[in-house]
Amino acid sequence: MNRTILSARPAVAAVRQQARRTLVTSSPVRGAAGHDAHGHGAQAEDPNVYTKESFMNPTWRNTLIAGTLSYLAYSFLPTPPSTPTSPSSSSTYNQPAEDLPYLSKLLARITTPAEEWKRRNAKHLEQTVRSAEDRLLFQEAERPRVYRMKNPAYFDTLPPHRRPVGDDVNLSDLVVKNDPALPEIRQ
Repeated sequence: MNRTILSARPAVAAVRQQARRTLVTSSPVRGAAGHDAHGHGAQAEDPNVYTKESFMNPTWRNTLIAGTLSYLAYSFLPTPPSTPTSPSSSSTYNQPAEDLPYLSKLLARITTPAEEWKRRNAKHLEQTVRSAEDRLLFQEAERPRVYRMKNPAYFDTLPPHRRPVGDDVNLSDLVVKNDPALPEIRQ
């Protein structure tokens, strides 16, 4: 009897150990078995947080309010005069300041008068014409033709009475390239 109890004890211990292993290893499998992220509409929650986009967020609301207020303020402002209020126009430059709206008075103080623009434009036109004339001068300019002779000493080899007709050339201004006096002549 003692032998049966002793032989049963290792079997019971082995069964217990097997049960523990089965419990430990089967619990994670049991939770995910047969269910994936695509099944039955059960998806994992999206970790990204998206803002709700609409035209009623504060930016669009404030833009709409500012636009409405600007339109209402513009409709109640005094009407501008019938003549142009540009300071570049000489007819309204001398107009009394109390007749002009505030913004026009501010712009009239800041901008350059018409006479100044006319003076600048005339000066620019004069410089452009001068530049165009210079450009034409340089584009049309050509260097004077230089007739190179292989042997300039040829003129001195024959006496004047043995030269053929048409071969007599005025050599008073002749400057030979190899002449040491050449830099002195050019200066």
